Amino acid sequence: PEDFNFLAQSGCTTVSGMNDAREFADVLEAMTVVGISDDERNEIWRVLASILHLGNIQFSDDGSERAVIQDTSSADYAAYLMRTTTDAVVAAVSLRTIETGVGKRGSTYQTPNNVENAVYARDALAKALYSNLFDWIIARVNENLRVDDPDAFLFGVLDIYGFEI
Repeated sequence: PEDFNFLAQSGCTTVSGMNDAREFADVLEAMTVVGISDDERNEIWRVLASILHLGNIQFSDDGSERAVIQDTSSADYAAYLMRTTTDAVVAAVSLRTIETGVGKRGSTYQTPNNVENAVYARDALAKALYSNLFDWIIARVNENLRVDDPDAFLFGVLDIYGFEI
């Protein structure tokens, strides 16, 4: 956890009395119980890992109020995990797209982000990935717990892992 800014920024990467290996085994078992396949599980890890690597992207000012990535290794690995190019990841966090007008009178152009906006874009991308992953997991769980018998009664509880600490 110390290697990832999103995990380490609180300064608390361990909790006394918690056995991470046992907790992880419980998560894997829960995924199996709700019908998440091995391939789906691997994709979940891929998305989560890409979020963690996005969080390690650091920016500096190029002298003209434009953000530049200090070291592209995190962007490279995030791109690999997301099955896209490093250029696409760099553009997603360092440029903003502006659309003016509508139809034939409209135009689209990109402007470079400053460091503050690049950090915001990086964090927004990570949050969007996490939100979409969470929504997919909820939909997948609901799909697998669906009962076709209208007379059946089903009660499900989702405990968001980690908030009980």
